Amino acid sequence: METSGKKGWNRSAATSAPPPRRDARRGIIFCLCILVSLVCFVILGVWLWSGGGEAETRRPTVAKPAKIVEVAPKPVATNVTRGMDVPERKAYKDLSNAEKLKYFRDKYGDDIPDNLKPIVYYLENPPTKNFKKKPDKASIFKYRSEREIASFLLVKPGTWMMRPTTFGAKFDVDLIQSMQDKIEIKAGDSEEQRQLKEAVIAAKEELMDLAKAGEDPSKVMTEFAKDLYQMGQYRRDLESEIRAIKNDPSKSDDELSLAVEAANKMLEKKGLKPLRQPNMLIRNANLRLAGERKKMSSKKGAAEK
Repeated sequence: METSGKKGWNRSAATSAPPPRRDARRGIIFCLCILVSLVCFVILGVWLWSGGGEAETRRPTVAKPAKIVEVAPKPVATNVTRGMDVPERKAYKDLSNAEKLKYFRDKYGDDIPDNLKPIVYYLENPPTKNFKKKPDKASIFKYRSEREIASFLLVKPGTWMMRPTTFGAKFDVDLIQSMQDKIEIKAGDSEEQRQLKEAVIAAKEELMDLAKAGEDPSKVMTEFAKDLYQMGQYRRDLESEIRAIKNDPSKSDDELSLAVEAANKMLEKKGLKPLRQPNMLIRNANLRLAGERKKMSSKKGAAEK
């Protein structure tokens, strides 16, 4: 009895109260699993948020190659056409007379335009002699100031001039430089050249003397040019007055002759060349022709009215 009682007490005790150590161990393991899972989720979220996954999945971008624009090559000038050498076309001024004539004949044949006929005639009939312009008499001098002095010395007083010439400081400087070189009279010089050189030498010395006295040679030359201009104008005015008397049919030959004599006395006082007495026969013929033309024009005007 006692023995059975012990067994029952022992069995009931085993079933009703399991060992506490085993249950605590299971709880701790369960908590650790949860904690580890949370840590893994946190790490995975941070990694995904930082773009780590995207860096692996994103494809590397490759720059597209730029579009190549095809440029047509520029035409290269060549003088080869169909295997034949074509000479470059010359400018008209570079053509010879024979080439110019061929050009006009090939283009127009015998039907040459009126404005080109003189040119074609000249090309077909070139002059047998070449006429050269006479050299300027003052070109024998080296310095410009000497040439200008010579040019004015060659002007005859009373010659008409369009405008008076003005000299400046450049003339003075050039004149001083010219004094360093002596004008040489050579054995081959003509009489005219010798006289002109002597006159320029004398004029230069006179101008330098005036310069030493305080005057500018350029101003002296300007005054001289002004005097020549005024003398030319004076003589031209007298010529106009005589021409008006000459063409006036109401003036007699004697009146015209007396007017010319009076004008020459005025010119003589100024040292100018006198006017020539007009040919009275030619004058009367011209007056008669002028009268006839006037009558014809008057009749024509009356007929048109």
